[in-house]
Amino acid sequence: MQAIKNVLLVRVLMSWLQFKSRSNMKKISLFISFFFISLGVYSQEEQCDSIFQSLFATEKYAYFQNVENKLQEILFICPDHKKSHFHIRNHYEKYYISIPIMALMWQNIAEPHSKEARKNIKRINKIADRYLTIDKKGTSIEIPEKFIRDWDADYENNVSNLETGFTLIGVMNHAPKLKSLNSAERMIMAFEKIFFKTDSTRINYHGFYWDFYVDYFFNLYKTEHFKTAIYLCMLGTKEAEITTWVNNNSQKIKFFYDWRESYLSKLKK
Repeated sequence: MQAIKNVLLVRVLMSWLQFKSRSNMKKISLFISFFFISLGVYSQEEQCDSIFQSLFATEKYAYFQNVENKLQEILFICPDHKKSHFHIRNHYEKYYISIPIMALMWQNIAEPHSKEARKNIKRINKIADRYLTIDKKGTSIEIPEKFIRDWDADYENNVSNLETGFTLIGVMNHAPKLKSLNSAERMIMAFEKIFFKTDSTRINYHGFYWDFYVDYFFNLYKTEHFKTAIYLCMLGTKEAEITTWVNNNSQKIKFFYDWRESYLSKLKK
């Protein structure tokens, strides 16, 4: 009851401050949110929702570059915060395929039975096809020159090498020889090739999206839970083989989510 009163007090205080000082509202409200988080007043989800709402307190649509760092902070508090994943994915989808695909897969693994799962898979496949040309002769790939040029460049969140790797999702989806496999097995094959040399090259790259998304999937890939995670990710396809596997492997799913909770707890600040 006291926590509820405290939350109501915060909201009243933030509303009053917004009325008194609209120009500084974003800074003030963010300060208040982090302050009460430190006191343990908010639940974890309330913490993240409060910070997220504060980001957009003075503008209907904030510029992404003005809020990106705060969205990243939210994900370190609440790794499954959907709105933060959405804004990151929505922004980077204009420039990359790897970051938005990982954000969509993250959401599907976290909530495989959600209403968005099937839509997310369609979006993953559409993004993965971006650099592909598919015709009667087969499938050809045309990677933008920037990613080839920047392959080994040293700058924050350089995912150029991943861009070429993630095209394999589309390539394998369209490969005639792999049509007999279900979509989860094709995704597993793609990731095996994407992460083939990651152990030796990971040290060359840095930035939030490497630390958060790439390391999550790479560490998951190295466990016995990887197949389970991908089958859950692709459950929204409603393919009979995938649905049957998920229904018959409840113990493996439990062990995977136990591992996941343990992994994510280490991310949280």
